[in-house]
Amino acid sequence: MSQYLPESSTTEPMPKPTPTMQYINLLQQHDPIEDVHERANAAQKDVMLTVIASEVEYLCGKRYAHDDEHGGRFKRWGFNDGSIKIRSERVPIRVPRIRDTETNRMHSLASYQKLRRPTKKLQQKLAEKVFLGIHLRDYDRVSREFAESYGLSASTVSRAFQEYSAQVLREMEERDLSQDTYVMLMFDATKIQNKHILICTGVTVEGTKQFLGFVELSTENAEAITGFLMKLVDQGLRCAHGLLCVMDGAKGIKKAVQDVFGDYARIQRCMWHKRENVVGKLQRKEDQDPLRKELNQAYNQETYAQAKQALDEILQGLEMEG
Repeated sequence: MSQYLPESSTTEPMPKPTPTMQYINLLQQHDPIEDVHERANAAQKDVMLTVIASEVEYLCGKRYAHDDEHGGRFKRWGFNDGSIKIRSERVPIRVPRIRDTETNRMHSLASYQKLRRPTKKLQQKLAEKVFLGIHLRDYDRVSREFAESYGLSASTVSRAFQEYSAQVLREMEERDLSQDTYVMLMFDATKIQNKHILICTGVTVEGTKQFLGFVELSTENAEAITGFLMKLVDQGLRCAHGLLCVMDGAKGIKKAVQDVFGDYARIQRCMWHKRENVVGKLQRKEDQDPLRKELNQAYNQETYAQAKQALDEILQGLEMEG
């Protein structure tokens, strides 16, 4: 058992994991970069919505408070369907309607208009701020700089908004993981926005894939990864039932997994990385796709013996070709 796990984490010896077609399909469909973007997009959407909510509160006051902001000039008037832009995607939202009682017309929300059509440069800037803020746990700065990037005034973007949006980001990154039983962890080191990061995705016992988090690395060193895994344990990630940990051949990831989870972890080399390493040895591009297809067919065999036989036949064929 690992030195990092609670002493009470005792259980029967972990049975040898048997991969199912369901998990194999999840591995083949795994896109770690998209996992990070989905997480960053969700955080960006929540911050955008709190910007809009902050302007509504600035105009109308707190809901049910009867504090008559601006002399009661602006009134909440239901919602309209609308959308905001995150990266290249239009995301549908419910847009608050505000009525100006002096002009008897609907008041346009400045924050919504700016969020609806941000420039490509601003989108990139905001994505970097959210990404950096989540990694450094600096949520207050994310919420403040996010609003400043849109040129929203200090009066419109209240301290209450900054505190609430920081809370949204914090809850997303520090959520309770004990509610689900994870049987598999998938690790992938990649590069996003010129930053080297390690992404961790979990698969529950029901077969649901969930993004768990990431850590920025200068190299794939075990110390940084160990700290990241210990954070997941602190959030409630349970391993006493055993975890199948899928990764590439990086020694730092393997050492960190063994240090944190000990005998509860079974390590499996990622089929995708292994396949691409083998395919990459072929110099001619026209030879790579047929080999990739053969390897996929071998990996998809129903039993270990069938898969091994298929892989041995591929190896013999490659050796004969020289």
